Amino acid sequence: MSCSKVPYLLFPLSIILICYAPIASSSKDLANSVCNNANNEDGFGNGNGITLDDCFQLMTMDPKFYSASNYRDLSKFLIQFAIQKGTENKNKFIQLQKDFPKSKAIVQCGTTFYTAVISVFEAALKEWDTNTQNALHEISQSADGTEQCIVAIDGEKLVNGNITNMNKMMFLLTEATFSALDLSTQ
Repeated sequence: MSCSKVPYLLFPLSIILICYAPIASSSKDLANSVCNNANNEDGFGNGNGITLDDCFQLMTMDPKFYSASNYRDLSKFLIQFAIQKGTENKNKFIQLQKDFPKSKAIVQCGTTFYTAVISVFEAALKEWDTNTQNALHEISQSADGTEQCIVAIDGEKLVNGNITNMNKMMFLLTEATFSALDLSTQ
C-alpha cells in the first residue's frame, strides 16, 4: 500500500469512530445511572454484600446492555438476561443435588425457588410492552425466590461459593432490572 492511500483509509475510519463514540458513552451513562439508582437502602446497597462495582461488572456481561439507547430497552435486555441466568442457575442447582444428595435446600432452590424466579421474570417480560407498573411489580417479586433460596441454604448451614454467587447474581439482576424500568418511567 502506498503512503498516498493511508489518508484515504484513515478518514473513513475516523468518521466511524466518531459516530460510535457517543453511542458507547450514552449507553455507559445509562448503565451507570441504573447502578447508582439501585445502590440504595432498598436495593443492593443495604448491606447484602453486593457493591456498586458488582453492578458495573454485571453491565459488561452482555453486549446488548451497551447497545441500549434508553432505560426501557436496557430493562428489557436485563429481563431477558435474568431469565437466561435464572435458567442456568436452576440447572446448576439440579446438578448440585448430586453433590449434596441430602440437602432439601438445594432441591428447593432448583425445583421451587428458581422456577418461581424465572416465572416472575417471564411474566414481567410479557407485561413489559403493555403495563409497566405490572412489570415493575413482577420484577420486585422476583427477589422473593432468591431470598427463599438464601434462607434455605443458610438454614442448612451450607457454605458454597458457587451458590452464594448464583444467588447474588439473581438478586443483583432483580435490583438492576427494577432500577432500569423505574428510570424509564421518570
